[in-house]
Amino acid sequence: MENEKRTRSGSKRYYWMRLKADFFESPEIRKLRKLAGGDTYTIVYLKMMLKTITNVGVFVYSGIEDTFEKEVALIIDEDENDVMMTIAYLRKHNLLEDN
Repeated sequence: MENEKRTRSGSKRYYWMRLKADFFESPEIRKLRKLAGGDTYTIVYLKMMLKTITNVGVFVYSGIEDTFEKEVALIIDEDENDVMMTIAYLRKHNLLEDN
């Protein structure tokens, strides 16, 4: 862990992701997909979850970028605005926990 980068405050933030078996049937995902750009946001969400599979659903913000959203966009190679919109939606609907 000593080689891992730290955030400006000197500590890391962890974000938990959970994929349910009824992912596409859940009301939150149905609503997300109906939004303008919703299919893109759904793909962003799935890519985020895939990146956390080997880390028990935890996404670690290491401070490589100024914000968690920008760092996720860099890691999953997606547009920053799409990632920002996705994460805002996930937080609003309790699909992303931060600690």
